[in-house]
Amino acid sequence: MVGGSRLHFSSPHRPNHFGGDARVSLTRLQLLARALLLSLALIFQSAAALEADETASSDTTIIVDFKLNGQAFGEIESVRSADGDFWIRVEDLGTFKVTIGTGVGTRTIGGQSHVSMRSLGALKMAFEERTLSLSVDLPAAFFPLEKTNQYLQSFSVRATESPFSSFFNYRVAASRGNTSDTQQYALAGEAGFRFSGILFRHEAGWTRSAENTNSMRVATQAIYDDTERLNRWTLGDSTATSGTLGSAFPLIGLNLTRLYAINPSFVRQPLATFAGSALLPSQIEVLASGVPIYRGDVKPGPFELRDLFYANGARNIDVRVRDMLGRVETVTFPFYFAEGLLAKGLSEYNFSFGRRRDTPLTFDTSQSRLTALGFYRTGLTNSLTVGFRGEANHDLWNAGPTVAAKSDKFGVVELAYSASNRNSVASRGSAYSFAYTFASEFLTARYSRLRFSDGYASLVLLQPDSRPIRDDR
Repeated sequence: MVGGSRLHFSSPHRPNHFGGDARVSLTRLQLLARALLLSLALIFQSAAALEADETASSDTTIIVDFKLNGQAFGEIESVRSADGDFWIRVEDLGTFKVTIGTGVGTRTIGGQSHVSMRSLGALKMAFEERTLSLSVDLPAAFFPLEKTNQYLQSFSVRATESPFSSFFNYRVAASRGNTSDTQQYALAGEAGFRFSGILFRHEAGWTRSAENTNSMRVATQAIYDDTERLNRWTLGDSTATSGTLGSAFPLIGLNLTRLYAINPSFVRQPLATFAGSALLPSQIEVLASGVPIYRGDVKPGPFELRDLFYANGARNIDVRVRDMLGRVETVTFPFYFAEGLLAKGLSEYNFSFGRRRDTPLTFDTSQSRLTALGFYRTGLTNSLTVGFRGEANHDLWNAGPTVAAKSDKFGVVELAYSASNRNSVASRGSAYSFAYTFASEFLTARYSRLRFSDGYASLVLLQPDSRPIRDDR
């Protein structure tokens, strides 16, 4: 039994003994692998450190007199590598307005980020050891865009005025012929005062002759100018208009108009623009049909000349770029300056509501009905201006679109169409106009065509015999 017991207890211990030996072997292999990896890491680290030491030992830190694309920036710290390349601090290049893209590799030297001039595609890199001066020319694309305006297009106008101001203008005239019956006297006066930004104005006249004496009220107005938006609000007498194929007449009521004349320096028409680049500091000269219209200086890098303006018509624009070494590059392009078009994004309008004024002698408008009329135009592009106009009263409406387009080589085309409906006589009609204009320094030509249908009417053309059926010029 004892022997059987020994056999019984010894039998299960054999596999446990075998498993323990396996675990010991596996542990030893893991320790050996870790030691091998640690040794390899130390070897690679030592090699990298040795390479870095060798590279660092081949770099030379130099204080150089730095010139970038012809512009002198004084002394800066640079690192010269063994292959003759120069590394400049990214911080310094930012001070020089050099834009470094995200794809350009940098290198940390002395705890600061540096970039290689060769990696930026330097067109020129000259180092003078005697004077320790470094001259580098980088492509113009690394510099910021420089915009220059011949005319500063700004809506807002700064107006300085006293809280209260007033004025009075007058004109006296007398005439006499061979007899006393031909004696005539005339007096015209204009008075106004401004208070809190609103101008109150009255204009009247008086005439006397041997036959009669007349007095007339020319205008009575309250005017407010919005200098931020170049809008003028008029309460009282104003001239109402609905544009091409429409009406224009004096009206007593309310008028709103976009008045660019509030800012005399503002040019509403499309103006020429030129984009280029300069490798070195350069002088720009712009000529329109051989006449200088702009001259200025640009720094290295891309530049844009905006809002170039000249007299109406087709012109050849010459842009001359003369760099600091005297080299001249000339670019010529055509441009048509069109007064009748609006620059992209600009708009003009005139809206009126009130009673038509048939006579300047009195305030009486009892014979007139309430009337609304106006137009709106906007520049979709610098070559296309579109608009819409209309007018209406209790008996009639009249409305239609307008289009004006230009070509830099061929001139300006203007189109307008209008439809009308008059209830009192159950009459409908239409009209259209076409105009082509070309102007240059050698030739000016214009052709226009106007057509009315028999039933067409507007607020000032109520009868068919009051306007032409056709008009070709």
